[in-house]
Amino acid sequence: MVAFMLGSSPPSPPPTVLGGSSRDRRHLAGGNGGSGFPSFLPKEVENIKDPYVRALAQRIERLPVQIGPSESSPIMSSCVKPLKQSEISPVVLLHCFDSSCLEWRCAYPLLEEAGLETWAVDVLGWGFSDLEMLPPCNVASKRHHLYQLWKSYIKRPMVLVGPSLGAAVAIDFAMNYPEAVAKLVLINASVYAKVTGDMAKLPKIVAYAGVSLLQSMPLRFYANVLAFNGISLATTLDWTNVGRLHCLLPWWKDATVSFMNSGGYNVTSLIKQVKQKSLIICGEHDQIISYKQTMRLHCELPNSIMRLIPDCGHLPHVEKPNGRVLRIKQEEMDMDGDAEETSRRVQVRFVTKLQPPFKAPTASIAIPSTLTRMSLSTIVNNLLQSGNPDWKAEPFDFLIDGELVRMSLEQFLLAKGISAEKILEIEYIKAVAPRKEEEPSLHDDWVSAIDGSNPRFILTGCYDGFGRVWKSPGVCTHLLEGHSDAVTSVSVINPEGGESVTVASASKDQTLRLWKLNIEEPTNSPLKVKAFKILRGHKASVQSVASQTNGDMICSGGWDCTINLWQTNEINTEGDLFSVKKRRVNDEAEESQLEGQAVSTLVGHTQCVSSVNWSLCETIFSASWDHSIRRWDVETGKDLLNIFSGKVLNCLDIGGESSSLIAGGGSDPIIRIWDPRKPGTSAPVFQFSSHTSWVSACKWHDKSWFHLVSASYDGKVMLWDLRTAWPLAVIDSHEDKVLCADWWKGDSVISGGADSKLCISSGVSVQ
Repeated sequence: MVAFMLGSSPPSPPPTVLGGSSRDRRHLAGGNGGSGFPSFLPKEVENIKDPYVRALAQRIERLPVQIGPSESSPIMSSCVKPLKQSEISPVVLLHCFDSSCLEWRCAYPLLEEAGLETWAVDVLGWGFSDLEMLPPCNVASKRHHLYQLWKSYIKRPMVLVGPSLGAAVAIDFAMNYPEAVAKLVLINASVYAKVTGDMAKLPKIVAYAGVSLLQSMPLRFYANVLAFNGISLATTLDWTNVGRLHCLLPWWKDATVSFMNSGGYNVTSLIKQVKQKSLIICGEHDQIISYKQTMRLHCELPNSIMRLIPDCGHLPHVEKPNGRVLRIKQEEMDMDGDAEETSRRVQVRFVTKLQPPFKAPTASIAIPSTLTRMSLSTIVNNLLQSGNPDWKAEPFDFLIDGELVRMSLEQFLLAKGISAEKILEIEYIKAVAPRKEEEPSLHDDWVSAIDGSNPRFILTGCYDGFGRVWKSPGVCTHLLEGHSDAVTSVSVINPEGGESVTVASASKDQTLRLWKLNIEEPTNSPLKVKAFKILRGHKASVQSVASQTNGDMICSGGWDCTINLWQTNEINTEGDLFSVKKRRVNDEAEESQLEGQAVSTLVGHTQCVSSVNWSLCETIFSASWDHSIRRWDVETGKDLLNIFSGKVLNCLDIGGESSSLIAGGGSDPIIRIWDPRKPGTSAPVFQFSSHTSWVSACKWHDKSWFHLVSASYDGKVMLWDLRTAWPLAVIDSHEDKVLCADWWKGDSVISGGADSKLCISSGVSVQ
């Protein structure tokens, strides 16, 4: 098999003169004053400090390559020859645009150490060939020259390796001389644009002026800064001198202008016709060739696989030559290395249930198993961009066997016992995380209650005794006044109502109040609204209020350990006693207010009833400081289920799968979820423990079986998915304890806290 090495660090510094035949040693000892460099190299090679460059430069020689009909005029072509032949396919290394075989200074000795027959050749017109009798240096001439070199010296199908523009050289050659190429290796391939651009149309004098810029130190230095991922200034300067060394030859400018005026390479139409198996190598941080172009190449190039080299720029064969061994089999180009390598690479296919334009190509690719979801998201975005140039990047989450990936692929596969030897199918979904933080809406005191069930407005309750209606961030349309103490809970009774909406509030003043609001009524300042009905019956602070699904009744829980049920209509009915009160304010009669009493009372809790939920028609759920969650039959008033949590409970909500799961939180940082359909329901089926203080609120998303939001005294709001134990997102909008949270419009998280702010985090994609 043939091994091609790319990875983390160069080999140990090579000796000044590498081994070989006596003829090789005599050649290396000659030229340039006995320094070991060939005499045809520019004298500036003596100033190069990189030991790998110096060693490989001493290996460069010129071989006669016949490209014309006359045998008396061969091109003395520069290359680095192998010291021995191998029984397997030789590896032939090309180079980038306007470069030389010195590009392979770090990787070449490694390939030789692996026992490979390795050639590093200079493409006609670049490098250190003798072009005194200047031939044309267009694409056809470069191709023909390489073929004649292969035909004269290599003579067997080769693994042709092309970095950057060298990838276009390799594809062009493979399509014209398929018998000469066994396989292709394309590194950060530049194959989708003509390198010369409009220079082919320019007069020669202008072309020469443009080419002169290519020789300049500033431009070459900048190219090195772009090409490499975080090398030192001293190395950048040294490698800049290496990259322009061939430009000092007297015929370089003429040869480059000849190529520029020819129009350059255009292999876009050839890519889909390539028959050879191909390996595409991509540096993770390439600033020259976009990942989008690499993914497009992978999708269009038949029989190709792709490898990503982490923490690497445009030239991984210079920057990361060692460490990871990518093996190219004779029968099948695929990963083959040792067990360690197998554990670090995995073949994956990305699939999705999302509709276009979110569907990416499903071809399998090989990626490092060390990648996390952020890198996976980058890959999917670039796959999507490869088919849609206008695509704007989106954050994604990833599912394997129905579970969200919240660690590196390698860690996930090991933890779940999933084999990395088969193609791994990874489903991607939109990431559930806010895209935007709206400006906070300020209150006069702690924001203690919130309801986002109506998409037209947000209802809040505050410690200043007022309820407020917010049509949008910062726009308060209604002020609900009448409570004499802090508002502890609010509820929209008919969230799907028309212009008129009824809402309820609970307060520390031991009452509940009902309000009618005209949401569509235009207003330039908050309208002051008084309750049409006051509900009295609790003997202590009322902590929670919830509406029946049809809106006919509400229930409430409080510090008196009871749950009361109330009628919401304005008509006198049996069991709902009321009186009409009229007061005079400034000699004007005030609107009448009804006073109602509880229809029934549910007794059983022994401490404060902190939260109630009436999302099921004939069933009420309650949570209490007595550590229990109870389920009540409304008709009989009986307690049908009692879950002991072991902690004081502050909140609960019903939702998830079939609207059957109970989520609760309280006096520790843990959110617990119970499934009452299963036997032994006192044991939670899920527990989330990323908060660091009491949990004050939890709320299921009404369109998802998996997602819920939580709030805590630690000042954080967290988004959760039952398919992973880690939070999907942590929202740090508040500067103090968060007291309440809810969903709004299906794609926003709303929360209130002790910093007196209503915060809105929008753009949350829940599927």
